[in-house]
Amino acid sequence: MKEHGPRFEPIPDELVRQAASVDIVAYLTQRGEQLIPSGTQGSYRLPGHGGLIITGSMFNWIGKGEGGNAIKFLRSYYGMGFREAVEELLGSGAGECKAAPARPERPFTFEDIDLAPSLDRAIAYLTKTRGLSRRLVDEIIIIRHLFQEAETNNAIFPIYENHRIVGAERQGTLSHKRFKGVIPGSKYGCGYNLTFGDETAYALFFESALDLLSFIDISRMNGKDLQGCRLTSLAGLKQNILEHTIAQLPEARPFLCVDNDEAGQNFIAKNSGLEARLPDPDFKDWNELLLAMR
Repeated sequence: MKEHGPRFEPIPDELVRQAASVDIVAYLTQRGEQLIPSGTQGSYRLPGHGGLIITGSMFNWIGKGEGGNAIKFLRSYYGMGFREAVEELLGSGAGECKAAPARPERPFTFEDIDLAPSLDRAIAYLTKTRGLSRRLVDEIIIIRHLFQEAETNNAIFPIYENHRIVGAERQGTLSHKRFKGVIPGSKYGCGYNLTFGDETAYALFFESALDLLSFIDISRMNGKDLQGCRLTSLAGLKQNILEHTIAQLPEARPFLCVDNDEAGQNFIAKNSGLEARLPDPDFKDWNELLLAMR
């Protein structure tokens, strides 16, 4: 564990301007967030966040007295730092990011993440707030599939490919701030994954590491065996992770285990040749179902 995080060069002004001008609606849609048209043409709101209106690359959060561009939105809504927000937007593929001539990131290196000596915050959040069993959380800690970031206390879910960490999914641990995302530089097409058994007969795809882990606990509570299953997080609804994983597992039978919402249904329709297994209709996602079962 390093005592200090990596030092970065300042982000060029042009790249900051490009990140700030990203279409927030396109970015949120890509992440699988549900948006509802507002009264003004081209404006949208997020359910459950009263007074949060988004129009193109700008937002106005009346209830909090905040507003501004895409960078400010990620900082306010997801609790990201400035650099983190810029890198996330430039790497998202939404809006003008596709035309960005360069990205202020280098290839992912797990050693660049300043890890906390204790996982207390991550453990407490996952077990007490999100309802995961302590048994499961301890298991993924032992096999090095869960870490905690030092400065932010974010939960870090490392992405493995061929027994090597090639990226990571990040989950905030503050219950009043929703935040999750992929660390910039993570390998394209790869998602957080867990495999049960030596032979993979089934490939199950979830919208996040949290939903993936919730499904494991639910299966165990129902006495179901996951031997022969590879569970993979799509880190939202990233088509590239789905396609890359299926290509790696040509003999496995794929299932879309996405959310019970419009974004999930659209993703299923987009991949109509694949089977879907969703949470019970009364629940939006697998974690909501797990919490109801506790």
